[in-house]
Amino acid sequence: MHIDFKFFNKIAVNGMLLRQRRRPSLARPTPSRFLSD
Repeated sequence: MHIDFKFFNKIAVNGMLLRQRRRPSLARPTPSRFLSD
């Protein structure tokens, strides 16, 4: 369970980083964008 959780956490973090790198506009703290997305 612990290993799976760590693995999932790693993937989630990597996914977020990739999203921010690909879309710098989404990286900005924009509540309206986050709500719409």
